[in-house]
Formats: sequence, C-alpha cells, structure tokens
Amino acid sequence: MGASPTNKRPRRRVVPNSVIGRSSSLPIIFVTLLALNLIFFVINIWVFLPIPVYQNFSVPMRQKKRHRADPSAEALRQALYNTSDKEIPYDVVPKLLHQSNTFYGVVHQLPSIPARRRMIPNTTPQNGEPYVPLDAVNNLTYFLQSRESEIEEHQPLYLYNPMLVPLDDEDLDRTILDDLLIDQNHATYIGVYRVSNFANCHGPGKGLPKTYANYLGIALLDRDLNVVKDPSSGQYLDAVIDINKHLWEARFSPVSKRRRIPLTPKQFMQDCQIFPARSNRREKSAQLILLCNEYAMPVQLKLRQSSTTSTDNDENKDHFISFTNMYGNEIQLIAQEKPNVIVYAGKNMHYFSNNNQSVLEIWPGGPHEVAALNFTKYPYVNRENNEGFEVVT
Repeated sequence: MGASPTNKRPRRRVVPNSVIGRSSSLPIIFVTLLALNLIFFVINIWVFLPIPVYQNFSVPMRQKKRHRADPSAEALRQALYNTSDKEIPYDVVPKLLHQSNTFYGVVHQLPSIPARRRMIPNTTPQNGEPYVPLDAVNNLTYFLQSRESEIEEHQPLYLYNPMLVPLDDEDLDRTILDDLLIDQNHATYIGVYRVSNFANCHGPGKGLPKTYANYLGIALLDRDLNVVKDPSSGQYLDAVIDINKHLWEARFSPVSKRRRIPLTPKQFMQDCQIFPARSNRREKSAQLILLCNEYAMPVQLKLRQSSTTSTDNDENKDHFISFTNMYGNEIQLIAQEKPNVIVYAGKNMHYFSNNNQSVLEIWPGGPHEVAALNFTKYPYVNRENNEGFEVVT
C-alpha cells in the first residue's frame, strides 16, 4: 500500500509590529501633507493675489460721497474707457476738454516745421517730396524707415516735454519783455519744446538710429496756449534750432578736460528748459537761463524786429553765439556764454526760487538731491574746484 498524504497545517507568517505601524500611518501622512499644501495654497492666494471688489452685491454697501463731476472730465472718461474702438485719436483730449468752460486743452505742432516733416499723409509725392502713408501715426514700418532716411528733410519730427515760462511783468525785468515785444503781440508765455526725429511712440527697444538728432523748439503763446502771430507780418512766432550743431561749430565739447572736439555734433542738449534767474539784490529777473540736460548758459531771447535789446551795450558780446534757426524766421536766440556743466549725467532738473535762495532739483526720481546755485553769476559751477554747487539737506 502506498503511503497516504499527511494533513499538514499551513504555517502562519508572522509580520513584525513595526511594519504594521508603518503601513497604517501612510494614509495619515498623505492626508496631512495634502492638508498642509491646501493651507499654504490658500495663504498664497490671500497674500499675493488681489481680491476683486464687486459693487453689485445684494447687500447694501456704504457709498463714498461723490462730488459733481465736470462734464468734460466725464466725457473724457467715456471716450477713453467706455469705447470699443481699437484706436483713439490723439486729439480726443483737447476736443473733449474744450467743451467745458472750466478746462481746455491744446494740441498743436510748431507752424514753422514744414508739412513734409509732420507726418501729414502724402500718398502721391511730387518733386522729390517724401511718401507719407495715411496711417503714418501708427505705422511701425514707416516709423522705422523714415527716421533713417538719408535725406534729413524726409525724417519726421516729434514734439514732447514742453514747458512754459510766464511773461509776467511782476517777475521779469522790462528788458526781457521788450525784447519779445509783448505789448504788440500780447504773448503770455514762452513755450519750450524738445524736437527730435526719434521717439518711443511705438515702445522702447527699437534702438537709436544713426540719424538721431535733437533740436530746441521755442514759441510765443497767448493765454489760450496758441502760437502767437506777428501783428504786422502775420508770421507765427516760433522757431526750431539745431543747438547741438551750432555749439559744435563753436568748438564746445564737455567730453573731457582736454575738450576734444568730436568729428560730428554730439547730442549733448536734449531736454531743454528756460527760466528766469533770480537775484537776491533784484526784485525782478533780468536774465534768462537755458538749461539742457546738465548744461546751463545765459541767453537772450528776442524778436528780430525788436529795436531795443538787453545786450547792445555788453562789452563781452564778441563771444556770443547767435543761433541760426533751422525753421522759423521771427525769433532769435543768443547764447551769452558757452554751456556750464552743473552736474555730471543729469537730466530733467527743476528750478525753484524765492526771495532768499535759488535751488535746483537734480534727481526728482531719486536719489533726491537739491542744490543751491546762483544763476546770476557765471560760471554757475566750477567742477574742478567744486565751487558753486552746495547740496541742500
């Protein structure tokens, strides 16, 4: 007989308690980590993301007291924000503001600048005139190509960074006012502009063209900020001056102590402003200062037809620089000294004065610095001896 199989009981596998503990704790760890991630996610949303505030809640909300809005301001808001138009005309602001008697706005080009440099559409040019498309204002291809044209008169010009000088007889000496014949043309302001063949209208990053040039624009304005006409000739009283070219021809260069003259004019003068220099000994200012970037110089501004000038009897007028206008024939600018370096690498400064002191704000955007300067005594600053520049704390 064969041997019968033996009934053996299966062996039970013994699992250590430590393994059992680890396996049972895995779901708890996973849930804990998931909860922590959710908490951190909510904290990040609360701290870093803005929470929109909706005004149309069913729960009544406390409304701030609103003042009665100006009708022109409301119309402007409607035109700019409540429109489906992809393009908004540049002159929408003055048109809307002009509807109100309280506020008004003026957008104008200097009349002396010829039409061929104003981006006025000219799709059928004749006699060598430049081609200007209908959409020249927002045509990037035209913008990039026209500014590098070999013909300077085909490069469009842009006006920006304007400033005003009030022609107030309570602040200005009569010699300045007589040079401008304000009793005849009733000018109220001197308008000063940066005129350039380069602008960031299409956004930065397009680079500076080789033809990059900056000019000084000047105009006499009436109380409504319109360019004044000469009552006799009917000519507009404005001018555009290539100030960098004329200073280069006068052998001016602030590049180094050796004053090495570059081979071509450099664009040292870009953003310019004119202000009357205040003196502690005079109640009224008898001197105008032209400040371009970090360079300042005393100037005389007059109309060519004016008979009385404040520099007729000046013994040092041999070194004066009479700038030739690129456009416009009625206004004459005369530099009475070469530019004086106020501070290295400065721009868009602000001049303030009271009865006791005149100061110049150097870095409006920071680091903020204010210096006391005397613009009635040339040179204003002696950079080699560090004289004339006193920082006000």
